[in-house]
Amino acid sequence: MKKIFYGFLMLIGLGIFYYTPYSFYLEPSYWQFKNMCKLNELPNNEEKYNKILSYYDLDWNAMLETMKPMQTSDEYQIKYMLGETKIHNRIEFDSGFFVYLDKTKQNIVRISPYFFARWDTKRKYLTTKSIASYELVFKTAYRSCTSTRINNEQ
Repeated sequence: MKKIFYGFLMLIGLGIFYYTPYSFYLEPSYWQFKNMCKLNELPNNEEKYNKILSYYDLDWNAMLETMKPMQTSDEYQIKYMLGETKIHNRIEFDSGFFVYLDKTKQNIVRISPYFFARWDTKRKYLTTKSIASYELVFKTAYRSCTSTRINNEQ
């Protein structure tokens, strides 16, 4: 009877640890992800561009020389897509730059970077396969930069 009782207590303890958010703080990849999310809070300047490009082992001049720009519907806008990358199989990030040119198309007027990162928590949750389905499946939980920022403000 004691073995069953202690086993039950052990399950409760593990369940509490599973749902406690403090276990995130023990993960080194979580801190790296959090630092990546801080890039979105920086002002748009050369420092921010170089920090984003450092994840791709590039700098601004190397990106302009090696990458082929993608034309958009606006003739004065050029898009550089850096692509999706994974770090340590836990952090996925995608980024790119929108470069706005003046009327002569020779000078850069404004640069708008975007940077999206998400962290694989390695936790599964039970949910239905689709809205109209009763089939239950386990899906992986992810945290994105927006969910991290919202949790820090509360």
